[in-house]
Amino acid sequence: MSLFYRNIISISRLPAATEDGAQPYARADYANAILIYSGLRADIQRKIKSKTPTANLPGDVENNYYYEIFIKNSSLARGSLFVHDFIAAQDGIIYQVVDMPYWTVFGYQTICERLII
Repeated sequence: MSLFYRNIISISRLPAATEDGAQPYARADYANAILIYSGLRADIQRKIKSKTPTANLPGDVENNYYYEIFIKNSSLARGSLFVHDFIAAQDGIIYQVVDMPYWTVFGYQTICERLII
């Protein structure tokens, strides 16, 4: 077990939308996400508290904390992580990438919201 990358995560992604018109709210559709990567080493840290949303969105976007997730560079290749991807930790907590993932020499660094499902 690594001292810095204490968590094992998996990454899922919604299939590409093929329909025209209004699409379902993505966070409410985690059950349809497709597993892309699993068994990745990562570190998850609570970062900052988000502001109360002004829009009338489902309950999974209530006043919440943002989490910074660091994914080890040997675990995931550059260009493999996108905004709106789901990250599931080994403890069952699910996060969604909300900011453009940033690649460093150590691997990915991204900001996520914890989903309440």
